[in-house]
Amino acid sequence: MSKSEKKIQETFLNLLASKPIESISVSMLCNALNMERQTFYYHYQSLYDLIYSIFYEMKLEIDNNSSFKENIFKLQTFLENNRVLCISIINTFAESILTEFINSYYYRVLKTINYEYKNSKDFIIFFTKGATEITLDLFKTESFNYKNFSLNLNSIFNNFSNFIKTYCKCTITDDMKQNL
Repeated sequence: MSKSEKKIQETFLNLLASKPIESISVSMLCNALNMERQTFYYHYQSLYDLIYSIFYEMKLEIDNNSSFKENIFKLQTFLENNRVLCISIINTFAESILTEFINSYYYRVLKTINYEYKNSKDFIIFFTKGATEITLDLFKTESFNYKNFSLNLNSIFNNFSNFIKTYCKCTITDDMKQNL
């Protein structure tokens, strides 16, 4: 990431902390940076592209040596650390970026579990989409509270883990037994 891109992203996030996303324009961002619009467009095609790059440059990686719960905790931590951005884009033109980001992460986490289930890909997709929607719904509550969010997400994934163990005949390693 270039210095200009980093400054653009930081300034956008600072503006987002004080203004609704719908009121932020490329012109406003460039004025705050004392930058020409052409410079912004050299790096990004649109504000949507800028938001997309912010999420995907943060690279939330799956650790195959970590437990299912530890990987889910990484997502919780990421969402908490980026709460202003996440909450700001809920119910806006950019919500699909957050949805795709969360969905992709859950999918990659669930793929780390070795299923002995005929339609495991369909199973993973089904639960990934459900977990993503539940996560977004938790963010959308008017009284969003990270502690409650974290407890709800933990509860959801504890129930999911129990479902996996009970109904999907997963091949569960000793490490996984401790962590599911």
